[in-house]
Amino acid sequence: MSPAEFARFFDVSRETVDRLEAYAGLLKRWQKTINLVAPNTLDDVWHRHFADSAQLFPLIPENARHLIGIAVDIMSSRIESITNSANVAPADVFTSRALAPLPRLFELVEPLFAPQAVALFLKGRAVADEVEAARGAWEFDLALKQSVTEADARIAVIRHLKRK
Repeated sequence: MSPAEFARFFDVSRETVDRLEAYAGLLKRWQKTINLVAPNTLDDVWHRHFADSAQLFPLIPENARHLIGIAVDIMSSRIESITNSANVAPADVFTSRALAPLPRLFELVEPLFAPQAVALFLKGRAVADEVEAARGAWEFDLALKQSVTEADARIAVIRHLKRK
């Protein structure tokens, strides 16, 4: 996918494309130092990363006020850090791509999962196995949406998450 194709498909402005092009440059520049994405995905960053993430936007509820990962205060540590979790208010929306299996994602988001929250997790072909594993310890409502970027991928839309 080219930047122009991305702009047409997701109906974004030239300014947004310019910002994403700058970000793509930073990803390539810092890949060896920071390792934010797999090196073999950098040549297809518009499809593998930008389009994959942008497809979540229509699934975000209009009344969402707090989304974990976008327009936030950046904390220089991982979500696993309990000290950071204690300083963050409950959120309305959670997203992840290629972070962890569902049971682990649920452990990470549960302390911040507001009653009206929705989680939008990009998952691959093993999503059914992950759902089955999660049902052992968790109660949740699930809808699986087809990914627009990969035929065998799904977006797991999770609501009403709570530990059994």
